[in-house]
Amino acid sequence: MIKKILNILAERIYLITNELNVEDELKELIWVAIKFIIFRGEAFNNTKLLITDVHMDKIIISTTFYVLNLNKHNLELSKVFQIFKDSVLFPGGFNLQDLENVFNQKIK
Repeated sequence: MIKKILNILAERIYLITNELNVEDELKELIWVAIKFIIFRGEAFNNTKLLITDVHMDKIIISTTFYVLNLNKHNLELSKVFQIFKDSVLFPGGFNLQDLENVFNQKIK
């Protein structure tokens, strides 16, 4: 289960940081920081997440924003949210009409 969560986290970090054109060194720093946060400083090969009641996406967004701004990328948080929405949540774009059509078909 931990390996699956780490794979999902890594994929999301990759999508966001690629969209932001982040250097590989900073991508690695973001990855290490996130692992440190979710394991609360324990060994990264721990078999149990030590963080609870926090959605992993919040950790990804806030850590990415923090690390990049510490390294003088001067990003607006809204830009990180927008890229997260466009590359992770709705990678093909979000069309409300399509969602309504799917919903209406399921009801019939």
